[in-house]
Amino acid sequence: VGSCSGNCLDEISRYMNENDISNEYDGEQTVTTYTIGFELDDDLLRRTAEGTDSHAGGGGKYYTANDTTELESAIKQIFSSLKDISTSFVSPGVAVNTFNRLNHRDELYFSVFKPESGPRWTGNLKRYRLGSDGIVYDLKDRAAIDEETGFFKGRSNTETDPGAWSWWSKEIDANDIQLGGAAENLPNNEADRNMFTYLGGSKNLTSAENKISSDNTAITKDMLNISSATDAERQQLLNWVRDLDVFDSDGDGSQTDTRHRLADPLHSSPVVVIYGGSDDDPD
Repeated sequence: VGSCSGNCLDEISRYMNENDISNEYDGEQTVTTYTIGFELDDDLLRRTAEGTDSHAGGGGKYYTANDTTELESAIKQIFSSLKDISTSFVSPGVAVNTFNRLNHRDELYFSVFKPESGPRWTGNLKRYRLGSDGIVYDLKDRAAIDEETGFFKGRSNTETDPGAWSWWSKEIDANDIQLGGAAENLPNNEADRNMFTYLGGSKNLTSAENKISSDNTAITKDMLNISSATDAERQQLLNWVRDLDVFDSDGDGSQTDTRHRLADPLHSSPVVVIYGGSDDDPD
């Protein structure tokens, strides 16, 4: 750990956060320290978790609690933050080359999501490139995966390795689920979102009679399994399907703005279909 004066708790937490504390496993195993001051506001506990202006701490956060309710809340916040990491539990999707079935294409698609404490988890779909050497590359032909963590590379201050940059992203999205990917390219305006179903009539999927909208009278309450609902409730359900914030989940006082783009794809893998174009420029 090195030298320290007085209580060494903050120096120890910093050392464990910055150094590999186990030789039994590949990569680095570090410790993140969270502290709680119960019925006191202690500077040592704060330094142990958060550090000071001149020295890093244990990488965690310091909480205070004055009763059991606040203590329970602090513990829940700590465990919630432990889950706040971008991840993927599904296999990536790779396109078969329909113009030459002896080969696969090099586009690699990942369904990614972030576990959160609430019922709605953030998700996205991101594209990278699979090199002939087996390495996953980003838009700028840099290795996209952090070998130590197994996740996409986070942001850094180096020009040669600033973080992963997936296709379709306006800037480096690194390991942030909400940035870039397919989610970034969905229209923010609900009216610009093309959402259709098949109601048994026209086989032209984009015809007006197949559009998912509260204005489409062909979508009945019985069809939605809400036969006893009011007209307002039917409209609310269809607006929710179209991704309007009908419950004002962001607390901005509006129920007609668009919610977050994509939810988690926890139980599905991306499937890639080439339906036209050419080998050099497929659809």
